[in-house]
Amino acid sequence: MGGPPGPFTLHLSIVESRVVFDLRAKDGVAVAKSGVPLVTIRRVMKDYFRVCDSYVQAIRTLSRPQIEAIDVGRRSLHDEGSQILRERLAGWAEIDHDTGRRLFTLLCAMHSRG
Repeated sequence: MGGPPGPFTLHLSIVESRVVFDLRAKDGVAVAKSGVPLVTIRRVMKDYFRVCDSYVQAIRTLSRPQIEAIDVGRRSLHDEGSQILRERLAGWAEIDHDTGRRLFTLLCAMHSRG
């Protein structure tokens, strides 16, 4: 009888320079809501986009060791963005490393689409 509640859905949006996490029950009833100011991850996102662009250019002209060095930097920024999100959401949700990385990727895609 005391098992976990039914399935939830998580709605993500960017509203007024905040990433909004809106957790809802299957029937649509709000369960919890939290927001993270984009400013907390904006620098990392900007650097991440810059390194990704460098990576694409490097593939065309640089040697394998040089490309791998750029990729290490890209992964490091990705991990940093993930860690920031995990820390900011710590009181609201427990997020493991891999999920944090996926969340950072998703937010980068959302942010780049405007």
